[in-house]
Amino acid sequence: MINIIPKPYNLIDYEKRIRVNGFNYDCPNELGLGLEIFKEEFNNGDLRVVVVYKKYSNDDAYSLKVTKKEIIIEAGNAKAVFYATRSLKQLIETKKDYYYIQCCEIFDKPQMLYRSFSLDEVRHFYGKEEVKKILDILGLLKIKYFHWHLSDDQGFRINLKKYPKLKEIGSRREKTQIINDFGNCFDETPYEFCYEEEEITEIIEYAKKRFINVTPEFDMPGHTASLVASYPFLHCHNKQIPVYTRVFRNADIICPSKESTYEFLDGFFAEIMRIFKDSEYIHLGGDEVFTNVWETCPHCQAKMKELKTNNPHDLQGYFSNRFVQMLAKYNKKLIMWHDGVKDDTNPSVIQQYWIWQMDKVGIGRINEGRPTIYSPCSQMYFDSAYAELPLKRTYGRGIKLDGLTKKGRANIFGMECCSWNEYIRDKDFLEFMIFPRIHAFAESCWTYNKNLDYKNFRLRLKYHYQILDTMGIGYCKEHLLDNDHNEDYVSPVFRRYNRYIEYNQN
Repeated sequence: MINIIPKPYNLIDYEKRIRVNGFNYDCPNELGLGLEIFKEEFNNGDLRVVVVYKKYSNDDAYSLKVTKKEIIIEAGNAKAVFYATRSLKQLIETKKDYYYIQCCEIFDKPQMLYRSFSLDEVRHFYGKEEVKKILDILGLLKIKYFHWHLSDDQGFRINLKKYPKLKEIGSRREKTQIINDFGNCFDETPYEFCYEEEEITEIIEYAKKRFINVTPEFDMPGHTASLVASYPFLHCHNKQIPVYTRVFRNADIICPSKESTYEFLDGFFAEIMRIFKDSEYIHLGGDEVFTNVWETCPHCQAKMKELKTNNPHDLQGYFSNRFVQMLAKYNKKLIMWHDGVKDDTNPSVIQQYWIWQMDKVGIGRINEGRPTIYSPCSQMYFDSAYAELPLKRTYGRGIKLDGLTKKGRANIFGMECCSWNEYIRDKDFLEFMIFPRIHAFAESCWTYNKNLDYKNFRLRLKYHYQILDTMGIGYCKEHLLDNDHNEDYVSPVFRRYNRYIEYNQN
């Protein structure tokens, strides 16, 4: 059986295997980068790997043919060559000093060009070695983007030399809320972690070798307690606040109406763009903005009068558009969570649809032409208990939005799965929550619907457990993957505790 995940577009199994001692290569220089990781993974030897330039209309498409005489890869760029080697790697079994390879012929292309995984390292921090392990799996599964959530109310996770208080103050919280989402249960231990710039650069380069582009997120204007704690002049009332310890509902956010805010952010993002100079996208957040402090701010009241509005939420549209102007010089594509996108938000801003409910306004914007990434929490948020989000739903639900038109569907150009880690306390727990969900997600956004087959996917998944074992990566065991609660509404108590019960039973 051929165990490739994600399942290729077209595959012919020759139903025979060959034994070789290694590989040698014939490849045009401009495509050679696509072979570098494969060369590191396997020995030199007798079987020739021939790479041929062939332009496909789909930028990620490739063909792969494995025979006893040679392996032929056809691709239009180094990234597609790399994708071909990820499929080839999954055809190879290593035994002692030999490689056994399944002979076959593949033509492959993805359904979605934007395929992304998001990791929250603010609420809990896992470090560069864990991130690299995740990137290895993202590369194997042909996931193209790594969305890295690096600032929020509960901490700031980069030591920017120009802004030292972001480490001195913003990277540290006094305690951490645990287990229950809205209660008063805390780990009283101070929590302090921060990446050095050199570590960030190392991870970016590691991702680049696997043809993964890093999308950093700095959520604004809400979710900004770590910024405001570090630099109180960003607050409407110049208020000194602590880095937030609770998970939700921080109203002490940055002021969208003071020029000093934009002067700071212009310098701040100059540093961010210097570090993330190769990122195609920058994520600006924009979600869950509570405007209480804006309603009492004289600067905001004056700005609202200038904008001829009585609604403080209109200040967010003003803030977002100032951002678009500010960041235009960096030539990046900007993403915001869909509840932060307003009617007057610059049309170039991409919305990321995340809520489980049917947001008619957000869906309307998709139908009207707003480019959109699809990542509803009911399907793609991997911090959920498996009984709340079984593997089969991540795999097979597809794009499901009431009122979405055929034209609107064409405006959804990508999908993203997310791990929000308010309660995922260590790397072992993280791996349990995200693996093998990432495998299901990868197939759901790469493989065309006509080729999706959940039972067949589960059979192929058994081979991938062996890969995870070899890499020292944990995962959820099979008996928990589809332990569906079978209710449309999952109670907060169930949601709150069941992930811990499952983890302890794993």
